[in-house]
Amino acid sequence: MVESCCLCKYKNLKVISNFVRDSPIHKIVKCLNCNHIQLSPFPKSISDEIYYNNDQPTENIKFSFSIKNIENRSSVDLTRRINLIKKITPKNGRILEIGSGHGFLLKKLQELKFSVTGIEVSKDRRIISKKVAPNVQVLDMDVNGNIPKISNLDSIVMFHVLEHIVDPIIFLKKARKLLSKNGKIIVEVPNINDLQLDQNEYYRNWYWQRAHLHYFSPNILKNIFLRSGMKNMKIIAVQRYSLENMFNWSLLKKPQIQSPSFQINKNYAWLEDYYKSYLSKKFISDTILVVGTK
Repeated sequence: MVESCCLCKYKNLKVISNFVRDSPIHKIVKCLNCNHIQLSPFPKSISDEIYYNNDQPTENIKFSFSIKNIENRSSVDLTRRINLIKKITPKNGRILEIGSGHGFLLKKLQELKFSVTGIEVSKDRRIISKKVAPNVQVLDMDVNGNIPKISNLDSIVMFHVLEHIVDPIIFLKKARKLLSKNGKIIVEVPNINDLQLDQNEYYRNWYWQRAHLHYFSPNILKNIFLRSGMKNMKIIAVQRYSLENMFNWSLLKKPQIQSPSFQINKNYAWLEDYYKSYLSKKFISDTILVVGTK
């Protein structure tokens, strides 16, 4: 059976990498019609259910951690994401986080008096989330994207989730039905136009991974939102990792697994700000977001 593009169903795909860092049987292909980039072959749903229930993406990286360590590492992202959510969500509004992970964002949003619910596919992370945010309900979700029915939501947020979903368009259509009138969806994903992918072979080889089924560009992500029925899309580029992280890749040719750098010393903040601003303005940052309205 000839494999086709997940988005446009075109069957002419070009291999752009025969190497996926944590799987010897997968490769990365690009559609020659719409330019979407995806994992090949696609995993079967039952294997993915086992994969995520066992938190295999984390296991494949092979690092030791504590919950406090993970929370500290996510503090910069948490602050940025909370500020965005507060801008688009009514006071005391209803928020669903899909892919709620260890529950750090749920905890912060509840403290801000939002009504929050989480959905998390990993059994291990749901257990941890119950300890981090004990008063927040976190539901299970299967890997095919069958979302529990929760209606009249003001905002649905997904941070680094959509790249794991087999059919992102159908998934977003299901999510859209849960929104109230003029409700919002925020999606954050890695940016395939990341400058580092062109500049550093070692970074590029680390980048391709079994857990990511899709690698989105700003245009592809916007098109997915349009096809799912969302409107008034705003695309935002964000550089999450710091200048120090870039130099680490350039000089040491490896990731900062135990303690990735998201922000450098305040004495060099001016340089860090310029670096991140430059990449974001040109949409060659490591991360992109889209905010859409029902």
